[in-house]
Amino acid sequence: MSLSSLPRLHLHGPPRATRAEGRSIALAAREAALLARLWLDGPCTRAAMAGFLWPQADERRARANLRQTLLRLKRDVGPVLDEADGLLSLVAGVVEAGATAAGPLLGPLEFDDAPELAEWLAERRARVQRERLREGLQAAQQALQAGRTGEALAAADAVLAADAAVEEAHRIRMQVFLARGDRAAAIGAWDDCRDALRRAFGIQPSAATHALGRAAMAGEGLAVADAAPVAGRDPP
Repeated sequence: MSLSSLPRLHLHGPPRATRAEGRSIALAAREAALLARLWLDGPCTRAAMAGFLWPQADERRARANLRQTLLRLKRDVGPVLDEADGLLSLVAGVVEAGATAAGPLLGPLEFDDAPELAEWLAERRARVQRERLREGLQAAQQALQAGRTGEALAAADAVLAADAAVEEAHRIRMQVFLARGDRAAAIGAWDDCRDALRRAFGIQPSAATHALGRAAMAGEGLAVADAAPVAGRDPP
């Protein structure tokens, strides 16, 4: 089967699939959860998947629900699922096209009636969020090192829009303002950092961040390399 004939999955933001001919298909909640589980965790038995998606139903009903879901996906989405040796899996070559999108995994969907699924989804969303924060911080730091202060500031602001208590992003903002000679903005960014960490964790910023703040108060510049990331205060 050629890759051009396969559907594409969009599992971040409102879940949907794009058929090979370009038509977009909205995915029902359990359809989306099934595809996300297979995409992220790999092959799964029918029994395990049925129990994962419909834990409150008896085994017979859960398996019947799964069969109907598989039939709908085949009919509406196309060749997205495979089954061999008793394991469900995604067809080889099917990709998730929205992994870098801004929306959370499975968009607004919640599964209060399926505790294992709800816990799995919360953990996966948190993992994606951490990865996005790491990527954003890396982009901000690289831009700062290259002297692209506007780009560094925008990247740090984007990180803080997602999580206001990321200390390194505050520190990058302070470094940008110090590099520009804007003491007042650097001090304001220091205050923002202290407020955010106190509200989120009840802690003070690290010594590296305070060093930047003191440099701003004294009207001194500080090299970018003098304020490295601090383990334990930034995204793991």
